[in-house]
Amino acid sequence: MRLDNVSEQGQLYLKFMLYGESGAGKTTLLGTAMDVPEMSPLLILNCVGNPFSLRRMVNPPTVIHLESYADIETIYSWLDGGQDPKHDIPKAYEKKYGKPMPLPFKTVAVDSTTGLNGMYMRQSLGLTHITDTKKATFDNWGGLLQYNEAIGFNFLEKLQMHVIITALEWVEIDQLTSEKSWGVALYGKGQQVLPSYAYLTARIVRMQKIRADVVRDLALSAEAYSVAFFDQVGKFAAKDLYGLGLRYMSEPTMARIWAAMNIGRGEGTTNPTDSKG
Repeated sequence: MRLDNVSEQGQLYLKFMLYGESGAGKTTLLGTAMDVPEMSPLLILNCVGNPFSLRRMVNPPTVIHLESYADIETIYSWLDGGQDPKHDIPKAYEKKYGKPMPLPFKTVAVDSTTGLNGMYMRQSLGLTHITDTKKATFDNWGGLLQYNEAIGFNFLEKLQMHVIITALEWVEIDQLTSEKSWGVALYGKGQQVLPSYAYLTARIVRMQKIRADVVRDLALSAEAYSVAFFDQVGKFAAKDLYGLGLRYMSEPTMARIWAAMNIGRGEGTTNPTDSKG
């Protein structure tokens, strides 16, 4: 049991789910957390992701590559237990790179849960070769649903640090204004369960995939690479438990999102959004 007085809670943690197509800039956006003192250093748990964009950063984050869906439980237990510098994880890092891990991490990112879901299903079905095939049973789907719920509850609810979870998007009709054109690319009921734990949800879209009339109506810069939409996304009403009131943000960065989170709390001084919608 834990008693909380909401008006007296101190630390404000970002609990954020970000999804979009491959190449939209999800991993790059994650990396910008290194530019926010309150969120740095950042640990990225990479699962079938593409962290190459992070190499261009002056101050890149620490990346751990997951080789099994069970790896995430080991890392979670270490993070939740206080990030002991004598644990096998920081010891392996120092042995490989010849320098200590930048502890303690203030932010952890799971990039991406779509890849993690696929890894779970392949391993639970015992698929080890390219040509292996096996039909998933009710137990397999039930186990995956429990796995998604465990990630959502433990990372987004329990972990006392900033948490960002990414996913690919599932697109049926690629039109930004369609009522059923996109959703979170997770298997089965994970499409609903995992996003439900996030305090903030956004879809990131490459500018060239946005219709010209939408670009004009939102007064988006033609030079922008991507746009994060915080309003209704597909079948999901995007969460905004922080009261940001954001509709969209061109060229999103964690610094701009963090500043928006602190508006009205005496910490932020500028409005980072392009539109309040």
